Amino acid sequence: MDSTITPTAFSDQISSIRVTGLQPHIITGVLLQVLREHFREDTRLDNEYLSKFVWVPKDTDKIVCDPVRTSIIIDPIYRWDRVTTQARPGIIIKRNAIKPEKIGFSHNTYIGLGSDSLPEAGTKHTMMFRGSHTIFCIATDGGAVEVLSTEVATHLAQFAPVLQSEFGFNHFYLSQIGEVTVLEEEKENYVVPVAFEYAYQNNWVLAKQEPRLKTVSLKVD
Repeated sequence: MDSTITPTAFSDQISSIRVTGLQPHIITGVLLQVLREHFREDTRLDNEYLSKFVWVPKDTDKIVCDPVRTSIIIDPIYRWDRVTTQARPGIIIKRNAIKPEKIGFSHNTYIGLGSDSLPEAGTKHTMMFRGSHTIFCIATDGGAVEVLSTEVATHLAQFAPVLQSEFGFNHFYLSQIGEVTVLEEEKENYVVPVAFEYAYQNNWVLAKQEPRLKTVSLKVD
C-alpha cells in the first residue's frame, strides 16, 4: 500500500536547533510533534481501524490535548498518567541512554579554522553522540496494539529522511518492533515497544577572549 507523507512545518524548531544543536529533550519534542500531527486527522492514518483515535489540542494551548475530544494519549513518559490509558490507547515516548562516541585520542576532535586564520579565531570541535528512543504503544486489546505499533513504526520510518535532513541527524532508523506483552501491574493493557536509533553531532568553537595585542606595551619613554 502506497502512502503520501506531508512534512510538518518545522521552521521555528529548526531555527532554535541551529543555535543549540540537537539535545535529548529536543529529540523527544520532535517525535511528539510528528506523532501528534499524524494522529490529528483520521485521513492521515494508514489503517482505517485507527480512524477513531485522534489527538486534538486545546484551542488555547496547542501542546496540551483536549481531554474531551482526544481519544488517544500521546505524551512523554514523565507526563504519562496510567489512568488515562485504561480507557483509551496511548503512545508513550521514552528517551534511552545517549552516549558520546570517542573520536581519536579524546571524546572530541578539533579542526583548525584555516592557516590564514588568526590564533584568536579559535579551533572548531565536534562531539558525536549515539542514542535511541522507545515508543510504547498501549491498548486494551492485543490486536489493537499490533495495529497501533505498526502505524507508529511505519510512519516514523517513512518520515526518517525528513528528520535527517531537517534536524541534522547523521542517521535515524527503525531498529525494532518489540513483542506484544501485558503491561506490568495493568493486566488489562497490552504494550508493544517500538525503538528508533540515531546519531548526531554537536559542533563548537573555542577561542581566546583576550585580544591578540593586549600584552603589547605602547608606552613611550
